[in-house]
Amino acid sequence: MKKITLSLLLGFISFFGFSQIGLVENFDAGLILPPGWSGTGYSGSVFQPCSVVSVRANLSATNLTDDLISPNIVGESNGTDLTVAFDYKIVDWSA
Repeated sequence: MKKITLSLLLGFISFFGFSQIGLVENFDAGLILPPGWSGTGYSGSVFQPCSVVSVRANLSATNLTDDLISPNIVGESNGTDLTVAFDYKIVDWSA
């Protein structure tokens, strides 16, 4: 009986629990960051893109990190940190 009750409880939790935030952005809309996105040092480029347009930052010995911040999705985000997955491409910087 306990196994059946536990199985039913876990089954019902799957109907009410949400674990993903629906944010999909491919940055193909233009050479600037989409509305709501922020980041310093980023620019769009049509040269050697991953798709149509790529957002890129030049990292060097003097610029070791850059942050790209997505908009808050009201109703889906509780304001805590997320783990994200993305595709990236490394190319030699040409000035």
